[in-house]
Amino acid sequence: MAPVKPPLSSNRITSRVSGLRHLALASLLAIGPGLGIGVPHAAADLPVFWSLSGPAHIREGGMAEYTVSLSGIVTRPALSINWSTMPNTAIGDVDYATSSGSVTIQPTDTSAKFTVQTLEDNMWDDGKSFYVQLSSATAGTITGGQVETFIDDDDGLPQLAIQGVSVNEGDNGFVTALFNVTMSNASAVSVGVHYRTDDVTATGGKCGAAGVDYQTSFGKLLWAPGNNATQTIAVPVCGDKVYEGDNETFTVTLYGPLNQYEVIATPQATGVIEENDPPPPAVSVLDTQTFETNAGTHSATVPVILSGVTKQDVSFTFTTVDGDARAPSDYVATTGSMIIPAGATLGTIEVSVKGDKVTENNETFSVQISDVRNGTLGDSSAKVTIVNDD
Repeated sequence: MAPVKPPLSSNRITSRVSGLRHLALASLLAIGPGLGIGVPHAAADLPVFWSLSGPAHIREGGMAEYTVSLSGIVTRPALSINWSTMPNTAIGDVDYATSSGSVTIQPTDTSAKFTVQTLEDNMWDDGKSFYVQLSSATAGTITGGQVETFIDDDDGLPQLAIQGVSVNEGDNGFVTALFNVTMSNASAVSVGVHYRTDDVTATGGKCGAAGVDYQTSFGKLLWAPGNNATQTIAVPVCGDKVYEGDNETFTVTLYGPLNQYEVIATPQATGVIEENDPPPPAVSVLDTQTFETNAGTHSATVPVILSGVTKQDVSFTFTTVDGDARAPSDYVATTGSMIIPAGATLGTIEVSVKGDKVTENNETFSVQISDVRNGTLGDSSAKVTIVNDD
């Protein structure tokens, strides 16, 4: 009969169970890092996955923040990955700061962050973007390694405005009225606008033609992308020597933007033509007298005066009219026209008076003027007294 083995003591049972546990643990360790426990394999073989997230939109001038995430096994060493920016429609160091770097995710972390600065400008655009991408991880697979970020413009559409101007008209030829057209901020695309002149109290046409105050003008202005320099519209203002009373005006109007990327904020401005000519002078004839003498003829001089200097020749007609002196017995009836040249203020009309030896009272006739050009009619009639000297 076989001997009966004594029962195992509780200490021996505990020892054997502990040994089994160690055996099982050793087996698990042999399986490797895929179960998330034990000593990892070489870093390059780690089953970890990298991804990148960040803003789809960022306001111009803002700081964009990006997150690098790491997923996979739990137990691992610190791992690193590189990141960099890449242009799309946005331009590096113009729209955003060209940047690159690396992040390291510690064994106790699952993510790390970095930032990219976008740059402020004074130029409108309808949206532009750049990329941020991951590369060169020390281990694992990059599964979502690129983000596109749009930079939202904060400048607004360009505002166009025209400014009025005043010019002295001049005496001849023309002077140029320059209307400034400003643009509030530049644009990433071309900007343009049409313009035209319109009469108010001034008359448009071609300088040199009668009655024309300024030269009718039209055209268009263009700004290249990135340019918001002030441009000018040149309108010739015709010189003359004609007094026209009050200052005269015309307008320049902006219309018909060339695309939808501009706003006409101030569409119209006034051009003022400043009158530089003196008012037309009044033309007057003055009374005079002459002795009749005893025989023959001599001239009675009738003064004609202007009330002021003018830049134009002043003309008029004149005629003699009988009083108690009669033509042709006492004087020679006279009619005609006269011109007082520009800059002068005095003229004379000569009338022949006949002498005799007859004792008589003083006699008179008159000289009358009419049809004044480039002036107004002042005293239109002068009395000429023939003084009896018999």
